[in-house]
Amino acid sequence: ILLILDDDIKAEPGLLEGFVAVFESAPADLVMGRVRLWWKDLHKPEWMSYRSEHLLSCNDYGEQMMELTKPGLACGVNLAVRRQVFMRVGNFRVTIGRRGSVKLGGENTEFVARALAAGHRMFYAPEAIVNHLVTPQRITLQYLSAVAYGNGLARPYLERRGKQGKLPWTILQYGLKIPIAAAMELLMRVLFIRRSAVNQRIRLMTYCGVFMGSCRRIAHLPATDCAPNEMD
Repeated sequence: ILLILDDDIKAEPGLLEGFVAVFESAPADLVMGRVRLWWKDLHKPEWMSYRSEHLLSCNDYGEQMMELTKPGLACGVNLAVRRQVFMRVGNFRVTIGRRGSVKLGGENTEFVARALAAGHRMFYAPEAIVNHLVTPQRITLQYLSAVAYGNGLARPYLERRGKQGKLPWTILQYGLKIPIAAAMELLMRVLFIRRSAVNQRIRLMTYCGVFMGSCRRIAHLPATDCAPNEMD
C-alpha cells in the first residue's frame, strides 16, 4: 500500500491505523483520508464557503466510512493506493497536474477515474486525518481564481479521446455561461455580498478554464503552457 501525502500537512495521531482499518474491513483498492484545513496562524475569513474550501483541498465527508464512486471526490493530499492499482492502470498524468506555480488540477482525478473504470473500488477513511496548511497567499481572490481556472482547464483533458466530439457543444455551452457568471459576480459586488461574489468568481474562472481547455484540446494543444499563475 502506497500512501500519498502533500508536503504541507500535519498528520493527526492514528493516521496509518485509520487507513489500515478501512483496507481490512472493506474491499478497498484506494482509500481517501480525511482532509481538514489547518488555520495555523490565520483566522478563517467569514466569506469562506464550501466552494472556496474545496479549492484548498478540504475533503471532509463526516464520521462514517463510505464508498466513494466519483473520481472528483478524491484528492492527492491524503490518499492511499494498493500497489496493484498502479501496476494495472499506470501512473499519474503529470501533464494535467501542477508544475511549480502553474495551478493545473486534474492528475489525481484522472488517475482515480482510470482506477474506478478498471473495476477498483475507493472508500473514505474518517479516522485517517491530516490538516492541510492554509497560508495568507492561499486565501486571496487571485489564488482561488487561478486554482479554479486550472481545474476547469484540465477538465476537458480528463475525457477519453472518443468523447472529443462533444467538445464543440461544451465550448458553446460555457461560452454562454461565462457572461452570465461575470454579471452575477458584478451584481454580488454591487450588493456587497462578498461570499456570493467570491463563489461567483470561482464559478466564472472555472467556466473560463473549461472553455479554454476545450478549445485547446480540439486544436490538439497541451494545457500546461497556458495556465496562469494568477488570474485577476
